[in-house]
Amino acid sequence: MTTQVELNNLVALLEPILRGPAGVNPTGAWAAGTQYYVHDLARYSGSEYLRLIEGTTAAAPDVDTTNWQLFVAGGSGGGGATNLGYTASATDGTVTSDTGTDATLPLGTGTNAGLLAPAQFTKLSNLSGTNTGDQDLSALAVKANNLSDLTSASAARTNLGLGTLATQSGTFSGTSSGTNTGDQTITLTGDVTGSGTGSFAATIANGVVTLAKLANMATGSLFYRKTAGSGVPEVNTLATLKTDLALTSSDVGLGNVTNNAQTQAAIVPNTVPTAGQLLVGNAGGTAYAPVSASGDVAVSSTGAHTLANTAVTPASYTSANITVDSKGRITAASNGTGGTGSPVTQLLATAQFGGL
Repeated sequence: MTTQVELNNLVALLEPILRGPAGVNPTGAWAAGTQYYVHDLARYSGSEYLRLIEGTTAAAPDVDTTNWQLFVAGGSGGGGATNLGYTASATDGTVTSDTGTDATLPLGTGTNAGLLAPAQFTKLSNLSGTNTGDQDLSALAVKANNLSDLTSASAARTNLGLGTLATQSGTFSGTSSGTNTGDQTITLTGDVTGSGTGSFAATIANGVVTLAKLANMATGSLFYRKTAGSGVPEVNTLATLKTDLALTSSDVGLGNVTNNAQTQAAIVPNTVPTAGQLLVGNAGGTAYAPVSASGDVAVSSTGAHTLANTAVTPASYTSANITVDSKGRITAASNGTGGTGSPVTQLLATAQFGGL
């Protein structure tokens, strides 16, 4: 069985002899659409084919017997050529073969060699500079966790982005971010106090929470807890409070009075008063009764009060003789025989018409 190596060696030996007007012209692997001339020798599927007619053809030499003639047949037991292909993906690579089984090449790991992952390729592509040999870092860092052991602590803080933070002691000034995981003591002052490291309890001082800091509540509502058991205060309406209180008439001192009609009956008598009557409380002070005004004063339906007339006739009296009762009213008057009469006339007119 002729191998591919033997075939290649044979072609190499025959080429100087065969080349010429009557010889052959090796062109390598056959390719569709290529211009071939008479006596051109093309390799296809492990065999060599001789061109018979000048021209360009798309059919492979093994089937295009009009234009090609088998010149040297290739072997099948390890001889002949294999056409390989390669397909790449983000996770592996596949080598394809037209005569055998395809092979998958995995990505490299920390243990086994393999293809370079896309992310690792990107990292390598971003590297710049020139490595001129092994680098000695002993002068830059003696202990990774102790800045004081560095040749230049200031330069190290700058490289690490710490600035002057590593040299701060006592009260820190400046800005910082992140989580405090050390033993820094924090002290809260003002309305809320507390002190400690990491997580610590804080206390709100008595009497510092103003009404403005409480949650907003609707008009006509109030704070009280309706839900059974201890808990946070709740906002409820006045209507809810009225229902929850369930007050009775006895709770507010009304005894058996349960409605407006009963209230009026207990205070105002059922007897309808007549015009000019007054409501007068009884001796026990438990009810009112309508009574008519009597005696010296009369009351009209509009509430006007009128004094009752006496027997004295309104007039002017000379040197008057008058009689006054215990209520200060002039009950009698007549002309007298002495005096000017003027003061008496004035007094009588005043008594009669001025309301005495």
